[in-house]
Amino acid sequence: MPEQNEPNVEIDSPVYELTNAHIRFTEDDFLVWFTSGRTGRQYHMTPRHAKRLFMLFKKNIQDYEKRYGELTTRLPDIPDKTKKPEGRLIGFRP
Repeated sequence: MPEQNEPNVEIDSPVYELTNAHIRFTEDDFLVWFTSGRTGRQYHMTPRHAKRLFMLFKKNIQDYEKRYGELTTRLPDIPDKTKKPEGRLIGFRP
């Protein structure tokens, strides 16, 4: 039987490439899920727990910026789905 070479993959646990993050909420529940490739994680939490998590992230980011300098970023633009596309339309027509 031929020898099979398995790739040597080392993953640094703090490093996680995030491709999608979704947050939805109701009056009683926050649903947060992260997907990367074909895998994902879902988290349900109460609004108070979501607020505590937010406060923890905020404090840790402030501590990080004190040590390593200010981070600059922004939320991605959300496309306006109410605009009609320009150019040739594809698909079903009324």
